[in-house]
Amino acid sequence: VKFVDAKEGWVAGDHGVIFHTIDGGQTWERQPTPTRASLRGLYFLTPYTGWAVGRTELPNRFGSAGVVLATTDGGATWTELTSSLLPGLN
Repeated sequence: VKFVDAKEGWVAGDHGVIFHTIDGGQTWERQPTPTRASLRGLYFLTPYTGWAVGRTELPNRFGSAGVVLATTDGGATWTELTSSLLPGLN
């Protein structure tokens, strides 16, 4: 969970889920993401520019790979920045 002020915030979770609120958490709106990864961290520099990080499990128990998403429009769109070289991120 990350709030940039008393009203506006985001929450992330499993299956690439990100929700956004502009009323202090009274209501939440799901934002589309390009991943099904488990998202574990959020950070917003401004109400428009932010990142989400997490992990996707590799097949055959070969560990996990990191996922990094970025937005420059308050989460209306998210772009995956991930390279296969990152470990799972929290």
